[in-house]
Amino acid sequence: MYSTIIGPIANIPGMMVVNAYGAFNGQQLNYLIEGDIHPNQTGHIALASLANQFLLPFLGTSTIELIASTEEQTTDPVSISVTATGQVIEMKWLPGEKEASDFQEVGLIESLR
Repeated sequence: MYSTIIGPIANIPGMMVVNAYGAFNGQQLNYLIEGDIHPNQTGHIALASLANQFLLPFLGTSTIELIASTEEQTTDPVSISVTATGQVIEMKWLPGEKEASDFQEVGLIESLR
């Protein structure tokens, strides 16, 4: 399988291949659904851990600090100052009081690329 499928894919520029088989190293009875080839919950945790180990170096570190012109309730406009360090790809904003989930599908985007 490696020489016919995985190897050729791994050699494509920009492609990354992670050894999921190695993550299960001798733990197949603990990591697979009984009688199946698919991972159970513990197997998915092992795969997620492998993905985290592989991807974290690509993320780098970044911090974002937001400072409001006032923290008191007001009907006047409020300015927000944003200071970011590290690699921030984009920021979104929406008027009003919002939760993080409000930004999943909408938001005015300031692209930082």
